Amino acid sequence: MRARSLLLAMAIPFVAACGSTSGGGGALTTGPACQAWADALCGNLSKCWAFSLSTSYGSAAVCAERLAPQCESAAKAAGSSLDAARTNACAAALAKASCDVNVLTDPPPECRPVAGSLDNGVACGSSWQCNSALCKRAQGVACGTCQAPLKADFPCTSNEDCEAGLTCAASKSTKICIARVGLADTCDATHACASPWFCKGGKCAPGGHSGEACDIGTKDCDPRAGVACDPTDATCKPREIAKTGGECGYFSGIYVVCDAGQTCVLSGGGQGACVDITLDGKSCKAGTKDACLPGSVCGAEGVCRPDTPADCQ
Repeated sequence: MRARSLLLAMAIPFVAACGSTSGGGGALTTGPACQAWADALCGNLSKCWAFSLSTSYGSAAVCAERLAPQCESAAKAAGSSLDAARTNACAAALAKASCDVNVLTDPPPECRPVAGSLDNGVACGSSWQCNSALCKRAQGVACGTCQAPLKADFPCTSNEDCEAGLTCAASKSTKICIARVGLADTCDATHACASPWFCKGGKCAPGGHSGEACDIGTKDCDPRAGVACDPTDATCKPREIAKTGGECGYFSGIYVVCDAGQTCVLSGGGQGACVDITLDGKSCKAGTKDACLPGSVCGAEGVCRPDTPADCQ
């Protein structure tokens, strides 16, 4: 999965983290708070995940411009449990967050969803709407349904399926929810290291930087540093960014990603060319990788549109 897709996948449950206790359709009181949240989130990503941010949005300013309106839409979503005070508290926590924590997979307590009023099985666009505090949405798809988060050892498909503190990891022939642990903690088959750490010698440790040795099995190069593990010499090396029409995909074992606004269309052998991502208002195929620009989704009508959680009711 290219860096852009990874960042968007992580952002899905977090983007809808702004809301209002109006229960939908009430006066918007979260506009300034949503802007503060978007600025803080994109600022953290720019500081800690600069490579991924640059290939997803191009800049922190564009990131905030794309995400703030989603937050304001979530303020009108039915059953939302967030108000401006909670949104501002989340923004403040994000502004202080360390790069040793991936705020998308392990958000500060102030940013974690709390129970909304929608029952399981009801259509949703934000986890803040759901009584279970989980809106299960496929990547790039406009709406999902409220579902109960899974406990440890239950089969899962993504991290968002699992309860807080758990991660969805491979176990034998399937993936299950297991405990997520931090830097220097013990890691094993039932304890997975939280992003951005790797399990090395039974302990969670930082990934390698450019020029440092890496394990070609775990590909343990620091994802924040824009480096990848070259299997030809087991060394972390800088990742390349291709422009429009440029070659992308796997070259010498390292995935060459496309620049912001582009996606890699493979043509065989794991290689392809960068082409423009579908703009809002244009046809798309739901569930496909990078179907629409970041901050947009492929709607039920098969057209890219801004991610607006309030439209899922």
